[in-house]
Amino acid sequence: MIVLNLFLGVCFINSMEPGAYTGNPTKFDLFYYTIITFTTIGYGDISQVSPVANLMSILIAITSVICLTIFIGFVLSYKESDVK
Repeated sequence: MIVLNLFLGVCFINSMEPGAYTGNPTKFDLFYYTIITFTTIGYGDISQVSPVANLMSILIAITSVICLTIFIGFVLSYKESDVK
């Protein structure tokens, strides 16, 4: 659900500011960009050009780190409670 909301944000930025991303991406390309940025792979085939798109990529990166931290914390707490 978080990734879909981030994708909608990327689509909103692209529709409000044409040329915010390189290569005139389609909606599927923007979804691909969101997933690649969220997983911190970042191939670079689609990149942000405008300052607003840069802020969105920062938001995606921070959100992915927070999600990973929560997931690892959950797994470690589950393992710790299982041992006792």
